[in-house]
Amino acid sequence: MARAAGAGGALESITRVVDEIADMNNRIAGAAEEQSTTAVEINRNVENITDISSETEQGGRLTAEVGEELAGLATRMQELVARFKTAS
Repeated sequence: MARAAGAGGALESITRVVDEIADMNNRIAGAAEEQSTTAVEINRNVENITDISSETEQGGRLTAEVGEELAGLATRMQELVARFKTAS
């Protein structure tokens, strides 16, 4: 009878430890899922930053081109104004 009681106690201990391990596994799985979700979000943000950087670069190039065109127009305007003579 003592052996049966000891075996019962051992089984209870084993059951308790298995339950604790199962709980830990659930917490680990939850944390891993959160990390995965966070990694996906970070990846999406990096892609957005890359897109915005590309757009900014294109905008900078366009601004430089327009600036050069305006400088050319200003030079041309100065040449045309210099041709006018006023009556003295």
